[in-house]
Amino acid sequence: MRCRRSVEPTLEPLDEEVDHVRGPSAGRLIVEYGDYECPYSRQAFREIERVERQLDGGIRFAFRHFPLTEIHPHALAAAEPQPRPPRSRAGSGTCTSCSSIGSRALQDERPAAGTPTQLELDVALFDR
Repeated sequence: MRCRRSVEPTLEPLDEEVDHVRGPSAGRLIVEYGDYECPYSRQAFREIERVERQLDGGIRFAFRHFPLTEIHPHALAAAEPQPRPPRSRAGSGTCTSCSSIGSRALQDERPAAGTPTQLELDVALFDR
C-alpha cells in the first residue's frame, strides 16, 4: 500500500519590480507566464482582458516573462527589463507599465522586435 501525500501548488509572491501587475490587491489573481512573440500568449492575454471586463475590477492580473527563445528569436530581448513609468495613482493597483511595449505586443498581431533603444532608433525623431 502506497502512502499518498497531497502537494499544494505554490506560486512565488508577486514582485512588482519584475512582474507586470495591474488590478486591486484584493482581487482574484490571474498569472500569465508568456512570451511577447507567442500567438498563444497573445490569445491568452485577450481572454484575460475579456475576463477583467466581465468581472469589472475584481481581478488582479500579473504577467511573468517566459521567453521561448528556441522558436521566437526576439522574445528574450522583448522580456528584458525596461524603465518603469510611475504608477497612475498611489496604491490604486493600476499599473501604467501594463500598457508598455510588451503588453502592446501581446495585443498586436505582429511580434515584438524590441524597444526603440534596443533597435537603435533615433528616439528624438519620434518626439517631434
